[in-house]
Amino acid sequence: AMGLTQEGALDLANATNYLSNNMNAKAKQIAGVVVRQGSTAMQAGFSSNESAALAAGLIAGGATEETASTAMKNITGALTSGYAATGSQTEAMERLGFNPEELASSMQEDAKGTLIEVLESLQNVEAKDRGAIISELFGTEVKGAVAKLVKTLDDNKNGLKAAFARVAKDSDRANSVNNEYENVASTRGHQLNRLKSKFEKMAVTLGDRLLPAVDVIVPHLISAVDWVTDIATESPKLTSAFLGVAAGIAAIKAGWLAFKVAKLTMGNLTDRGRLFKTKLSGTTDQTALSAQRATRALDRLNRKLNQL
Repeated sequence: AMGLTQEGALDLANATNYLSNNMNAKAKQIAGVVVRQGSTAMQAGFSSNESAALAAGLIAGGATEETASTAMKNITGALTSGYAATGSQTEAMERLGFNPEELASSMQEDAKGTLIEVLESLQNVEAKDRGAIISELFGTEVKGAVAKLVKTLDDNKNGLKAAFARVAKDSDRANSVNNEYENVASTRGHQLNRLKSKFEKMAVTLGDRLLPAVDVIVPHLISAVDWVTDIATESPKLTSAFLGVAAGIAAIKAGWLAFKVAKLTMGNLTDRGRLFKTKLSGTTDQTALSAQRATRALDRLNRKLNQL
């Protein structure tokens, strides 16, 4: 959309990364604004790298990617409106000492310098009038973003002047992407090498501990395997018989297990029957004892009545 060559696109990537490394603006956000409004900014007279610098200045001032995109669109649109400027825009420009058509021409000659001049004029306006002029000139929705741009204009780290200065020299941003990639890759490579050495150390340690046991067990296992193989080779019938005996033993074990389970089940049922009979007998004895006690109590009552 911006009409860049491959070399120009890489230069823009270097500029974006360099701005991100030196300002409070993430490269992803800067790139997002440029993707949305970079071509619009270039039509207004900015270079691709200056578009990235303007995006970085807006984001560093606290604007979100969406707000910064809208602000870039409104700023470039207002300053290049020329004879199509609205009445309120013309009035705002005149209060700052500019003519709409002259501003449009100046943007095509030096967009960066023209924007800086407009923002410096806004700095000189009284604070009580500045917000209204920004709203009339650039729109109410980006009033806060432009106000921050004006306020931080001369900031050495996050100001717009500093952002434009950072993309002015090819040598400053050259190989920014490659250098960062190499730093990240070397760091990760170092970590992977450390992990590899740890695995190697673990393997050696485990090997030292396991080898003595392996040395003792393996010869016996080899002998046992050879013995079984020899028998199977030399005596096929014996092997078949052996397998048959093994199967028979397995069947006997299965039958014995079934018998034990059945016996255990029947035993449980018998035990439960005995337990029931015991409980019933106990209940009957208790009833008889209660009846005897009642009879004796009744005899005592009769005797008392007779005495009376």
